[in-house]
Amino acid sequence: MITEAPIDALSIAAIEGVLPGTVDVATGGGMGPGTIAAVEAMLTTIAIVPNAVLLSATDANAAGERYAVRHAELAVVAGVRFERLRPMGGTDWNDILRLGRGTCNPTSPGCWAGYSAWDVHRRAWQTPSPAGRCSGCAARGSH
Repeated sequence: MITEAPIDALSIAAIEGVLPGTVDVATGGGMGPGTIAAVEAMLTTIAIVPNAVLLSATDANAAGERYAVRHAELAVVAGVRFERLRPMGGTDWNDILRLGRGTCNPTSPGCWAGYSAWDVHRRAWQTPSPAGRCSGCAARGSH
């Protein structure tokens, strides 16, 4: 999983716990030549792993979208499946952590309690909007 800032990677880890088989990295908010080379090397390594996924968990803003597009391009070249994970309800994953994810009623629609951020995104995608997009992505024009 790639985030823009280390605090976002740590925030997702705090939300989800440590997920076996997951490598969390942060680009430091940039995609210079050194970062791109490191991501390409990582993708070459994970491309041989069955069902490997590059999960781009960048911010929910214009810069985050640009980074996610670049991550997707790199994943395609490496032959690795790509998924985009947006922080729904905040600009970044630290916002989500500080907002107290999991404090809602677990039976309420849209409640995150008991679900990882990726699970929430996937559940929303399974019930697409009329435009064929999950509710969180429809407003942002992805999928």
